[in-house]
Amino acid sequence: MVYVFNRNEYGDAMEILIDIFLKSGRSAVELALFVLLPVMVVMLSLMRLLNARGALGACQGIAVRKAGHGLIG
Repeated sequence: MVYVFNRNEYGDAMEILIDIFLKSGRSAVELALFVLLPVMVVMLSLMRLLNARGALGACQGIAVRKAGHGLIG
């Protein structure tokens, strides 16, 4: 016996599942745009400022001396 799925039985569940996916995707985009992007812009600005003042090069020299060789990690 072959059972044919009725759209009313599984169509509602699929609509709910698709709605959940769309809402979670929207939440992810909002998180990326309104939270992560501004944090990345601030960190980029801070690192460019530190690089212009030579602080990043000094940090690199300290890390290399602590490691004892040219490879860090």
